[in-house]
Amino acid sequence: MIRTGRYWVPHWYKPSHWLAYWDVFSRPATKPRYARGVPDTWWYDRDKAAKLDL
Repeated sequence: MIRTGRYWVPHWYKPSHWLAYWDVFSRPATKPRYARGVPDTWWYDRDKAAKLDL
């Protein structure tokens, strides 16, 4: 029976997702060989941040 379960009935559907971001970070042109990712190779770029109209 439908009363015994926990069912979710969507009322609307959007086939795509919106994404907004600020590009205020920079990274090296060539990635270091043993880099783990974001914390090690990215940095805050003041020039890019100054271009944003906030």
